[in-house]
Amino acid sequence: MRAGLLEQGATVEEMNQWYDSGNPAAQSYEAYVCSQDALGYLSLQ
Repeated sequence: MRAGLLEQGATVEEMNQWYDSGNPAAQSYEAYVCSQDALGYLSLQ
């Protein structure tokens, strides 16, 4: 959500559906960072 890839309030299920949708943004580096460090604990940029 912070990266602007999903709307505020999106559920985990909605995120997984979007990630699996084939949307080009779902294959972006930002999406990878979100999937690996969703809460920002690892400080991935």
